[in-house]
Amino acid sequence: MKRVVIPNTDLAVSNICYGAAYCAFEDEKKYFNCLDCFIDRGGSFLDTANIYGKWLPHGTNSNEIMLGKWMRDRKNRDKITIATKAAHPELSAMHIHRMSYNEIVSDLNESLSALDTDYADILWLHRDAENLSVGDILDILSRVYETGKVRYFGCSNWKPERLTQAIAYAKTKGIKGFIANQPQWSLAEPNNFYERDITAYRMDKQGVELHIQTGLAAVPYTSQAVGFFARYSKSGVSESLLKIYDNDANMRIYNNMRILSEKTGYTYTQISLAYLISHDFLTIPIIGSKTPEQINESVSAADIRLGKEELELLTG
Repeated sequence: MKRVVIPNTDLAVSNICYGAAYCAFEDEKKYFNCLDCFIDRGGSFLDTANIYGKWLPHGTNSNEIMLGKWMRDRKNRDKITIATKAAHPELSAMHIHRMSYNEIVSDLNESLSALDTDYADILWLHRDAENLSVGDILDILSRVYETGKVRYFGCSNWKPERLTQAIAYAKTKGIKGFIANQPQWSLAEPNNFYERDITAYRMDKQGVELHIQTGLAAVPYTSQAVGFFARYSKSGVSESLLKIYDNDANMRIYNNMRILSEKTGYTYTQISLAYLISHDFLTIPIIGSKTPEQINESVSAADIRLGKEELELLTG
């Protein structure tokens, strides 16, 4: 994989990020093998969150705990860029934000303890709190930065208008703002996206234009749509996945992908990731591969750049 520098930072990271939550939480050997494979292929950017694992019966941030154990065992913290997330609402009360200084620092401290590290390279705000002004939120993050436990901040699931306000506020005040944005983004268009999670945000035309104009990096999650197109090409799509992605728009995209695949030899997985990487602003897709074989295919897209005509073919 290539190394890219996230704008306005000194973070040189692999141009594909590994979503460290997507392997089995309880199968340590499988999890470690996946992480080792990603690193062996040149990966260095790992994404996790304080909430990952808390929906399981034990109710702990088990993903961060296992990731911390892997870093201790491999003694490689200084070679890894770790991004974690705070300020996710309680799962039983998704409509109530958790954006106070104390709540963010509590999440951060719990994450750092589990990861067995003194700092996070990036701390994402996992959700927005739209009843608060962006100024109030960034002022809180300035206080968090003073703890010395975070190098940079990013946001996840923020709408473009709120992100625009945040960029302007940080510039006006001369304080640390967001260095990257983490939206849901893939070639596939999910059905009833906001009905399933009103606190999430999917990249749209307004969001793409914001990134083009500002140069803000994007680090999208669900970047492969849970492998929908690759699975569909092999007639291996589950009913649950069809419920999310089976629609006319995606069938049109699938047929366009098939044409491009036949022309170039690229797999559906490679095309899905190359589509994101080939935009005019830095995009580092998060992959959710669950086996070394899946990781190998995903990271093989790292060097692929699609031309304007190919991008237009996919979405035309």
